[in-house]
Amino acid sequence: MNGINKTLFEQIEDELDLLKYSYNYPLKDKIKEFLELEADDYERRQNLALDISSEILQRHSKEHLPWIANKLANLERNLQDIQPYQRDHVCHSLLTFLLGFVIIIKLGLAKKYHDFHFQWKLAGTLHDVGYPLEITDSLNRDFFSDYDENVLEIIPEFNPMAGNYLTRYLELYTTNQSPKRNILDIINLRLQDWKIKTDAKEIFLKMIKGKKIDSGQKRTDHGITSAILVMKAIDRLYEKVNPNQTINNSGWTFSNMENQITNVCASIFVHNINKNSLQWNFNDAPLATLLKLCDELQDWSRPKKDNEKGELPTNYNFKFENEKLIFLVNKQKKNNIEKKIGKVINFPISIEILSS
Repeated sequence: MNGINKTLFEQIEDELDLLKYSYNYPLKDKIKEFLELEADDYERRQNLALDISSEILQRHSKEHLPWIANKLANLERNLQDIQPYQRDHVCHSLLTFLLGFVIIIKLGLAKKYHDFHFQWKLAGTLHDVGYPLEITDSLNRDFFSDYDENVLEIIPEFNPMAGNYLTRYLELYTTNQSPKRNILDIINLRLQDWKIKTDAKEIFLKMIKGKKIDSGQKRTDHGITSAILVMKAIDRLYEKVNPNQTINNSGWTFSNMENQITNVCASIFVHNINKNSLQWNFNDAPLATLLKLCDELQDWSRPKKDNEKGELPTNYNFKFENEKLIFLVNKQKKNNIEKKIGKVINFPISIEILSS
């Protein structure tokens, strides 16, 4: 274990009681093993990441949610020959979570924001679970675009298949409104509260019609798909555990769904959107800002076909000084990372050169 992985473990090993459900579960040993493994030990790392994430969520009776990430893991293992440019997202999610967990502790964020640890557990570990829909629509788009252009000799136009499925999941059981509000309504209201200038319904409709949703390429966005899948899965859990809205003291109240879970899913929804006008202001949207920041910073040990180990952990590190995160990278990466996090404002961070 070396570089940023070593620092991560040193920073969290005395704080793991905040994560553990059972004292009989060797969480410390498994995180240590995960961080020690080489990135090209692909299947073992993914299995460990899913196992650790399940234990972290078990404390809140959400241990079954990583089954969605398991679908992603199975897909990514078999995808590299087809789309060699695709990077890992399963281990990335756990590393994103661990980085954010350390930041929360060192900057005292859990003392400032109610249930912040719980919300970060969900947002950090589950923010990319909708990636299979982005991948499959990308493959379909490549095929049908070529077919339309070369066989039918027409201008390619593609309607993503993801929209056919996701529109069925939008209505929520756990709302006190009649008629029932859907996921996009609730996320939209939260984004307005956070002063994040985007319209969830408008972006979703553009996405399912195959139109550009931001300054990037046309795509089925995995942040949007992940938010919908996670919110609907948790909604169903609430419906099963508390169908009559009678349980008031177990964490399964509808107010929790409307508050903490909405924070999580709104944060996931926007984390991959790159509209030029969009900003993540930590003072207004702490969870969304932390997710955007950690998702952009976590770029080590993400293998792909032409780089089986990914960026080395020794090329990254971090420290805290005067209640500020100092993120350390090599000179070549500094400008790129500063550009990536340029829309994150009012967060105590600086990017500095890693000394050799």
